[in-house]
Amino acid sequence: MTNIPQTLEAITQQIQLACLECSRKPQLVKLLAVSKRQSSNAIEVAFTAGQRAFGENYVQEALEKQVILSHLPIEWHLIGPLQRNKAKKAANAFDWIHTINDADLATRLSTARSTNKPPLNLLIQVNAHDESSKAGICRETLLYLAKTIQSLERVRLRGIMAIPPRVSGFTEQCENFAPIVEAFEQLCRHYPECDTLSMGMSADFKAAICQGSTMIRVGEAIFGARSD
Repeated sequence: MTNIPQTLEAITQQIQLACLECSRKPQLVKLLAVSKRQSSNAIEVAFTAGQRAFGENYVQEALEKQVILSHLPIEWHLIGPLQRNKAKKAANAFDWIHTINDADLATRLSTARSTNKPPLNLLIQVNAHDESSKAGICRETLLYLAKTIQSLERVRLRGIMAIPPRVSGFTEQCENFAPIVEAFEQLCRHYPECDTLSMGMSADFKAAICQGSTMIRVGEAIFGARSD
């Protein structure tokens, strides 16, 4: 059985080392624990060990876990694709949604978000390498979508999320992140309040940190193999 407090500590140390090597402050990089297909008990163990932000791929799975873990002030992130017919449920189940790729979805989320909750944090998913197999908008439409989101009352645009093609080698990984960084910088020039660049996973988060990522996603390296 995976020792979750131990793996969390190891990941935290790797984040700190990566920040040290590129002269960044570790507190500026958030670790998002990807908990899809992990048990509620595993999430609670991670929470007790100090982890606060958890990423889920499926709305229904997250809702079931939230019932069990309602006694914990967990920060819930939806990192999987969101269908429009699930927007109403998702709007009040999550603190962050990472996969916004059209104006209609953002509008539905804003309309459904309760006035008793703070605005829902949104990340625009950018397909910076124009991969046909991946979701996300092209860079050319980024500012148009951002403008729409900024006009909505119950959501808050925080930045972008992107998953580049897999490559090996630190230098190659850094180069791979360059178009994503350029997209984020473009967004920030028009909307300087945006503060979140979500990129980097288990295999490449060190390079992502050195390229400016403020949020990395790590799953099995924390929890062990998923119970698919």
